[in-house]
Amino acid sequence: MSLGFKVRGRVQEGAKRGRKLGFPTANIAVASDINPLEKGVYACWIWLDIDKYYKGVVNIGVRPTFGEEKLVYEAHVFDFDGNLYGKEIELELVKYLRHELSFCTIEALKDQINTDILTAKTLLADIKPNLK
Repeated sequence: MSLGFKVRGRVQEGAKRGRKLGFPTANIAVASDINPLEKGVYACWIWLDIDKYYKGVVNIGVRPTFGEEKLVYEAHVFDFDGNLYGKEIELELVKYLRHELSFCTIEALKDQINTDILTAKTLLADIKPNLK
């Protein structure tokens, strides 16, 4: 089960906000002409190699809580502890979870991220990706 949208890109350093919030993210450098189905948060498969994948969530948007305007792909990889900087990875969007929101407080943002993670973990628990 997949939405059929995949994007491949190199992990680059960001502002490290995700790490400071307790949710480290891999910021994916993608071509500016690649647009998602819709801005927002998705449950996804994150492919690190042709046969190595992880479950995760990805926010595709402009991070309105922080007043930014550049479109970014930020993936939080479940059950992964390592350095992805400079590595090429592929995101395979599985399910759209919600639209992008602006939060009044960092605590409200963290609460929503926790909810997104729980939703994605529940959804992905019963699904296997199409192996490459």
